[in-house]
Amino acid sequence: MGARFKILERYVSILFVHTNTCQKQLNRARRASLTRRRRRMTATTDDDGDAEEGRTTTKDANPMWTAAPWAGVSATATTTKRRRAMGGACGKPSTPRASSRLGAVREGETTTTTVGDSASPVTGLPPRTRPVSGVVAVGGDDDDGDGPTTTRAKAIPPLEARSWKECFERAENVTIDGGDAKRTRTQGGVFRVYSSNLASSDASDGSDGSPPVLLACLHGCPYTGLTWGPCAEELARRARSSSSTTTSPASSMEIFAMDLRGHGESVAVAPDAAACESFDPDVMAEDALETLRVFVVRRGEEEKTDTWRKTRRKVVVVGHSMGGAIAARLAKRLEELDAAGDGFVEVVGLILIDIVEGSAMAALPAMGALVDARPETFESLEEAMTWSMTKGGGTRNPRSAAISLPSQLREINVAGGDKTSSSSSRRRFAWRTNLRATAKYWSDWYTGLSKLYLSVKAPKLLLLAGNDRLDTELTIAQMQGKFQMTLLPKAGHAIQEDDPDSVATVLENFVGRYVLNPRPTPPSFRRESERETQARVVENDT
Repeated sequence: MGARFKILERYVSILFVHTNTCQKQLNRARRASLTRRRRRMTATTDDDGDAEEGRTTTKDANPMWTAAPWAGVSATATTTKRRRAMGGACGKPSTPRASSRLGAVREGETTTTTVGDSASPVTGLPPRTRPVSGVVAVGGDDDDGDGPTTTRAKAIPPLEARSWKECFERAENVTIDGGDAKRTRTQGGVFRVYSSNLASSDASDGSDGSPPVLLACLHGCPYTGLTWGPCAEELARRARSSSSTTTSPASSMEIFAMDLRGHGESVAVAPDAAACESFDPDVMAEDALETLRVFVVRRGEEEKTDTWRKTRRKVVVVGHSMGGAIAARLAKRLEELDAAGDGFVEVVGLILIDIVEGSAMAALPAMGALVDARPETFESLEEAMTWSMTKGGGTRNPRSAAISLPSQLREINVAGGDKTSSSSSRRRFAWRTNLRATAKYWSDWYTGLSKLYLSVKAPKLLLLAGNDRLDTELTIAQMQGKFQMTLLPKAGHAIQEDDPDSVATVLENFVGRYVLNPRPTPPSFRRESERETQARVVENDT
């Protein structure tokens, strides 16, 4: 007995020593990683000689956020203060992962910390630069922490912008009037809408000629409706490959993707110029609602079947990043109209892509500096492509970038005029969306998003690039089964561009499970009162 005890004691001591050794190694690796991150954060952003070539790399501080509450918080300070990720229901603040370089701002999302991700550029922590096709990485993300990694484009292939016709069937402009302020908050405008009817030749999702399920997709900032192009292209391919034996849910869908106010080809209309650039989430939600209303009515008039005209369209609202905040408001607004008897569509689902309130709010202090680090103009689409895929934190999928990125840019001359104003001016590309004008709305976009998301009665899904970003309210709700959560850890912030095939599969599964073949929802558990218990006992006795 004594010998066995000694053997057991020896095994325990060996295990204890091994555990301590592993913990020391892990702590050492964490300290080395933190040191590299700090060095990268403090490194200059013009290591490629952009200043000598006359390219704009940094700008003066914008007074819009210089006077903001988060103006004194630097990106480095934010990095060190938010090292730990959101720990479920423990209520600890979320921390985005540091990587390598300052990048372009999208909006207030933080990134996943799982392996193989592409960090969101608005977290205050830049994304990891990875060489893409035709790009040679100089330096490396070595373990000795000698310095920041730089990615320099040696020979990137020419970027040929893809047409929207490769992904969508039609592009149309929908004109919305300002309307009655008591009925709607939209300020009017002309909004570009891309759409594709993926249903079969009889334009139905069933034998009765009823209309297909409408996927209303809303993009983030500063993307456009063409960010959904790769997903629409993949869903169309699957719909065409459907047969009598294997039917894809994509063959029962119709895609609706619009350019929101201040983005892409949409032109806002308002009494004054300041209102035209309003990025108020409630106004943008009303823009989407009225645009969707006109689109649904127009599509109903184009069809010849009475069933199509008389049947209310089933709509799944999908939103990415800032568009997720708009999508939650749109879905809630549509349900309120339906409850009041004024509904024109039936909301059957809500999907948010890579947006969580807690992570977004925690990232606000660093967003101003990241906007300042974004170049204002580019000499060519190739230069914009190189910057977006290496420093800007954009998609690493060249095919997706070829259709999404050009829609975010417009041609100007060097003096800043229109491209037709001077034939001798040199052509440059500038951003369509004024990110500085969105600064005062950043907090409004995401405040109360979790509560609003959970208040929608329709089935819900949250698609994330990592599993460590849920805030307390969402974590509790997810444990209670109030929404479905799907993870794509190898994708970046623009999941629909990085991995359109996987996103198409997620959309197919959601529509097939909750819309085409809905499962019965079990009754909610409720403790019965004493009177109900007595009534049940009497009923059983009789």
